[in-house]
Amino acid sequence: MASTSTSVETEPPLSIFDVSELVALVAQYLSCRDIIQCMATSKTWTPLFEPFLWQDILLKRFEPAPPALALNRHRIRSLHVGCTDFAHLQILTVDLPDINPNNLSPDAPGVSQELGGSTNPLLMEDSPFLSLRTIHIHPTYEALSDFNGARRACINLILRILNQSPGLTCITLPDGFLEQHHGQDHARDHIKSFLYTLEHKLPCVRQLEVGSSEIEPEIGLDLLRACFNHPQLVELLCNFQLGCMDYPGIHDIQRLDRFLLDLENDKQAREASEKLTSESRIRFLSLPRVARGYPLNFLCTLLKSHLPNLELFDLPEISGSGGIAHRTSIKTAVAQGCPKLQHIRRLLGGDDGSTSGTVIGIIEGCKEWGLKTFRCDDLFDMLDIDDQRGIIESLLMDHTRTLEEIELVHCHNIRREDLMSLFSKCRNLKKAKIQPDDAKKADMEFQDIASQEWVCSDLNELQLTLGRHDLRETEFSSSEEGSEDDGEANDGEANDDNENSENRRLRRFMAWEHRKATKAYRQIGRLVKLERLWLGYDPELITPMDGNRYDLTLERGYLRELAGLKELKHLCISEYFWSRMGQDEVEFMDAQWPKLKKITFRYWNMSGIIQGDHWKWLKQRRPNLRYSAW
Repeated sequence: MASTSTSVETEPPLSIFDVSELVALVAQYLSCRDIIQCMATSKTWTPLFEPFLWQDILLKRFEPAPPALALNRHRIRSLHVGCTDFAHLQILTVDLPDINPNNLSPDAPGVSQELGGSTNPLLMEDSPFLSLRTIHIHPTYEALSDFNGARRACINLILRILNQSPGLTCITLPDGFLEQHHGQDHARDHIKSFLYTLEHKLPCVRQLEVGSSEIEPEIGLDLLRACFNHPQLVELLCNFQLGCMDYPGIHDIQRLDRFLLDLENDKQAREASEKLTSESRIRFLSLPRVARGYPLNFLCTLLKSHLPNLELFDLPEISGSGGIAHRTSIKTAVAQGCPKLQHIRRLLGGDDGSTSGTVIGIIEGCKEWGLKTFRCDDLFDMLDIDDQRGIIESLLMDHTRTLEEIELVHCHNIRREDLMSLFSKCRNLKKAKIQPDDAKKADMEFQDIASQEWVCSDLNELQLTLGRHDLRETEFSSSEEGSEDDGEANDGEANDDNENSENRRLRRFMAWEHRKATKAYRQIGRLVKLERLWLGYDPELITPMDGNRYDLTLERGYLRELAGLKELKHLCISEYFWSRMGQDEVEFMDAQWPKLKKITFRYWNMSGIIQGDHWKWLKQRRPNLRYSAW
C-alpha cells in the first residue's frame, strides 16, 4: 500500500514589529535620532517608524524646514512654531484655501447640523492636519506688528491651519494675535474668522491660551463668551489686557452687564434645547487683565452663576475699597457657585486692603471642601483692617488638612509664626516654595525651624530663605548655657575669666545658634521624600563674618544632618552654603545622594565655581550631573 505524505507549511515566527500597537509603544521612548537609525536599519522598518518621525515638530527661525514637511503634515500630532519669518508656516499651508470672513456660515461644507453647527471630524477625513492635536505658536510681538508688514500674513496662515485641524485639543496663540488698531478693518475680519473657527471648526479643543496684547473690550468679551459656551473647552488662559488708550475703558458697567446677560441667555438656550449640560465646562480660568480691576459685582455674579465646574482660578485685580462687605460678597459667591474650586493663584500682587479682603474672601469661601494649592506672586501679607488677620493666617486656619502646595514668589511681610504653622500643621503638604523679595522680610530663623516638629513627611519640594538671629533680641535659659553641645565656645568661656560680659554673651549666642542650626538641618534631613531643595539667606542681613553660620560642611556638622535625603535630585544653594565646601563634602554627596542630577549655585559667575578640583571630581564621578547658576 502506497504511503501518502502531507507537507506542512510553517509560518515565520511573529515579530513584535508585526503589531502596530507594539511599534507605537517602542517608538514613544525613542528620540528623533533613534527613529532615524531605525528607519535606516532595513526597508521593512522604514515604513514602520517613519510616521513617528513626524509626530512632534519644532520649527525654529534660521533653521531649514525638514524635508517633505508638507507631504507629512497629516502625521503631525504636536506642532511648535517659534520662528518669526513664517516661512515654515507658508510651507505647511501652501495649498490651503484662504479664509473669507464674508462667507462664514454654519451651513458651509464640513459642518454638521446634527452636531448643532459644530464640525464633524468624520466629514473631514481628508483634512491635511487630521492628526494634529497640539499647536503652540510663539513668535515675538514685533513679528505681529504692522511696521514689518508680517501681521496680516501671519494671522492668515495660522487661521488656515486652525480651520483644517478638527482634532485640535490644545492651542497656544501668539502675542498680538487678536490685537486691533484704528483703521484696521482686516484685523476685525481676522478676529471674526477666529471666533467662527473656534465655535464651528474646533469641537474638540480643551485648552486655549491667548498671548499678551491689548484687545478691544468688545472683542475680548466676545472671545470669553465663545469659550464659556464651548462644549469641550476646560482650560482658558487669557494673558491679554482688556482695553487700551484707543478704546473705551472696561469700567463701562453697561458693557459688562450685557456680557453677563448674554451668558445667562446662552445658558437658558442650552437648557431649552435639552442638551446634555447647560453649564460651562471651564475648570481652569485666567481672566484678562484690566487696568483698574473688575467691579466686585461682576466677578461675584460670574463665579456664582456661570462657573460650577471651576477648579483652578487666577484671581484678577478687583476695584473697590475692600472691607468686611467686600470679603463677604466674594466668599458667598464662591461658596454657592464654585463647589469644586481647590486651586487659587494670585499672579498680580498688591498691598491694598481690597486685595487682602478679596483673597481672604475666596479662601473662606472654599472652607467647606478645602484648598489644595495656593500661589501668590508679589504678596504683601497685609493684615485685614476688620479682624487683623493676614492672608496666610486665614489660609492655615481652615485648610491645613487639605493644603498640598503653597508657593509665595517675591513675597514680603510674611509672619514667621505663619511659616512655622505651615510645616507643623499641614500633613499633606508636598510643595512649599517661600521666595521673599530681597528688600522685605519673609524668612525663617534656625530657631523657628527647630521649635516645632514638622509633620509634612511627604514634602518633595522645599525652598526656604534663612534669616539671621539678632543677638540683642535673643534670650538664653540657664539650661541652654551649659549644654554639652556648646563645644569650643563654652570651653573658651570657662578658661577666660577676664573676658568681658559682652564677649561671653557672644560666645553663648554662637553656641546656642549652632545647636538650633543643627536641629533645623536635622528637621530638613527627615524629609526622606524630598527631591528638590533650595536654601537661601537674606543678603541684607548677612555680612562676610556671618558666613560660617550657614556653610554646609562636614566640619560644622550641618551637611551630615542631610544624609537622609536619598531621593534628592536638585540642590540649589546660595554662596555661604557652598563657599567652604571641599573634597570631603562632594564625596559625601556622591555617597549619600544617589539620585542627585543637578546643583544650582546662586552666584553671578558659575564658571569660577565649577573649576574647583572637588567639583570637577564630582562631575567625573557623575557625567550626567549638571551645574547651573541662579
